[in-house]
Amino acid sequence: MAAKRRKLNHSRCFDNMTWDKNGLQREVESYQEGTKVNWSTLASQYDIRHSHSNIAKNGGQIAKYWIASQGVDIEKFKRPLPKSMATGERHVQRKKL
Repeated sequence: MAAKRRKLNHSRCFDNMTWDKNGLQREVESYQEGTKVNWSTLASQYDIRHSHSNIAKNGGQIAKYWIASQGVDIEKFKRPLPKSMATGERHVQRKKL
């Protein structure tokens, strides 16, 4: 019998982290549907920190998962596309010699 994989949690416990949670939630809820959201920028704007006062390097993931845990539908927001996808160009993978 194959073992089940548990879902990876990048954020641990939100209670051990400090930032302006109410301000972040108000800002994200005010966005219109289809808005491009850069979660890393929001994390630095609201100064997401771990319990030891260190700035969280994965602050964008923490902000996104916290907002989702508060019941906000994050699927209505667009993600910024990589430059190659936005222009429609294809990246040709060459064989390494």
